[in-house]
Amino acid sequence: MMTAEALVTGADANLVRATQVWASACQDGECWERDGLTIAAAGLPMRSFNNVFLRQRPERPAESLAEVTAYFRERGQPFRLRFLEGAPAPSEDELAEWGLQRHGGIPSLALESLRAQADASELTIRPVENELTLQHHTEVVAEGFEWEASSLSGVFTPRLIDAPEWRGYVGYLDGRPVASSQLVLTDGVAGIYYVATVEDARRRGYGEAMTRHALNEGTVAGCSTASLQASPMGEPIYRRMGFERVGYYRTYVPKED
Repeated sequence: MMTAEALVTGADANLVRATQVWASACQDGECWERDGLTIAAAGLPMRSFNNVFLRQRPERPAESLAEVTAYFRERGQPFRLRFLEGAPAPSEDELAEWGLQRHGGIPSLALESLRAQADASELTIRPVENELTLQHHTEVVAEGFEWEASSLSGVFTPRLIDAPEWRGYVGYLDGRPVASSQLVLTDGVAGIYYVATVEDARRRGYGEAMTRHALNEGTVAGCSTASLQASPMGEPIYRRMGFERVGYYRTYVPKED
């Protein structure tokens, strides 16, 4: 049995690596670390793919955060800073003083014992393995998360297909792409991301089917645990599947945003 600390550490490492994989797939993406901060920048004006993780309290927090803020500001790209609740971090007053304000957060969930999941879905699920399936995957995620597919295609590029840690899936109904999921593999952890269903196919269990498929693929790849970050609407579904909350990410953005 894994400790709670091991579960949250594994989930955190998976999320950070996932953001680096997405950023690295972008034409102008950059990833680096500085003074306790891990930065994954997509080089695009999409906050969800410009991530800064505070993984330990910086030695020079004011200067380091100012440098990161300036980097994104000079490029006209919004970003978000995230850290796990309870981790050593600057106070709310300090963050406000440095120009950052709270912007919600998201729970981190983990499934301790990964095993084969039964799936009786009517979907035909295919891996993303060429430009056509990547296009279908991108279109589903874009609709599900309310992005423009043309913008998201700058992140979900063919480079993703070649990334060894990344897998993408598309669920088809009568030949039409209606659902999606992603899998990122890190040190025995199967990270589940971008589970989405197009609007007119929702409430039929397709999101759960896509999650189960990704979990099964993680099992085949040798993973023993799984992780994800859940929206308020999705968390009850994942809890029913056996996931438990192991942490919570606080999110901050520049005040001028």
